[in-house]
Amino acid sequence: MTPRRRGRRLAPLALGLLLTTGASEPAVDPTELSLWDLEGEQVVLADRLSAETPTVVLFWSLYQPDSRRALHALDEVVSAAEGRLSALAVEIPEYREGPDAIRAFLERAGVALPVLVDPDGAVRAAAAASAGGGDVLPLTFLYRADASLTLIAGGWNEGYAAHVRRYALEPRTGTGER
Repeated sequence: MTPRRRGRRLAPLALGLLLTTGASEPAVDPTELSLWDLEGEQVVLADRLSAETPTVVLFWSLYQPDSRRALHALDEVVSAAEGRLSALAVEIPEYREGPDAIRAFLERAGVALPVLVDPDGAVRAAAAASAGGGDVLPLTFLYRADASLTLIAGGWNEGYAAHVRRYALEPRTGTGER
C-alpha cells in the first residue's frame, strides 16, 4: 500500500479521535479577537466565556452536514450537563449567510446554544494555531475556567457527544479541577 493510500485510510480515523494538545503561548490570543452576535453587535470571545464552568466552543458551518450534527450533539450535551458546562457555537460563513438564515436554521433545528459569527475565520485560525486542529470543520475546543485552551475534537463522528461529555465534564480529563 502506498503512503498516500494509507493516509487516506487513516485520515477518517484520526479525525474522530479525541485530541489533546497542551497549548503553549499562542501568537494571537483567540479570546481577545472579535466576533459578531446575531444582532449585529461586535463582541470579544473572552466576554462570552464562563468563569464558573468549562466552555466548549464549536466552530461550525451552516452548510456542512457534519457541522450541523456536531451542533445538535453539543446542544444535547450542554442540556444534559445541568449547568456544569457552557457552550458557544461560532458559525464560519461559507456563502455569506446572514443572521436571518442562521436564526431560521437554529429555530427549525431546535438548537438553543448561543451563536456567534466569525466572518473571516480569524478566531478559528487563532484557536487552531494555539491548540492544533487545522482547517477542518467542525472544530471543537474546551476553554477551562483558568482560560487554558485545548482542542478536543476535529471533525465529527458517532462518538462526538461522548468525547465532548467525557473530556469536558469528567475529573482529570477535562477541566483539571475537582
